[in-house]
Amino acid sequence: MQPRLRDIVIDAVSEAPDLELVSTEPVDESALRETRVDVVVAGAGDPADRRLPARLLAMLPRIHVLMVAVSGRTAAMWELRPRKTLHRSVTRAGLIGAIRHSVHGREEV
Repeated sequence: MQPRLRDIVIDAVSEAPDLELVSTEPVDESALRETRVDVVVAGAGDPADRRLPARLLAMLPRIHVLMVAVSGRTAAMWELRPRKTLHRSVTRAGLIGAIRHSVHGREEV
């Protein structure tokens, strides 16, 4: 992460009374296994690139990974979260709608 962007993230998290900043320095993956964190914030050329989040989530499935673009303009939150949506009336149109929503309904915020 670029130093200026890193400073902005550190300042923002430090000012939030309900958040605790565990480390301001990069942490290697083996040390991350031993640290109890909820969210990992990392810089990325493309926050949509899934390689780092996939590796971290495979190692620690309970965490969230916030990938912040080096430009500081966009970010993507990556997470593994089981989710259930109950469909009370199963029809052909309902099945197709559920499939489409699962693919297209959650792509962007």
